[in-house]
Amino acid sequence: MKSDHPKYKPIKVKSKVKVCTNKNTSKTKVSTTPLAKILEQQLQQMKATYQLNQEKLEYHFQVLKKRDEENTITKSQQKRKMTMYVNNVGSCVG
Repeated sequence: MKSDHPKYKPIKVKSKVKVCTNKNTSKTKVSTTPLAKILEQQLQQMKATYQLNQEKLEYHFQVLKKRDEENTITKSQQKRKMTMYVNNVGSCVG
């Protein structure tokens, strides 16, 4: 008779839902734990790759800056030589 009483029915329904929810949650936690570890390892690998690529980019940028400086110096020297040759040719002709 007590089970037919409206006070008791919601309690039973709630407790069943809680049990089902708890069972499903624990299954979900157990099944996602290996996945979480794999994802964490992949994240660490990606961070390491990112760091390595960052260092490579910085190195290559420094190399390019150095080459640009060297090319600027070379162009300046070539301009001076060209001016000198033009002056020499002009003095020989004139």
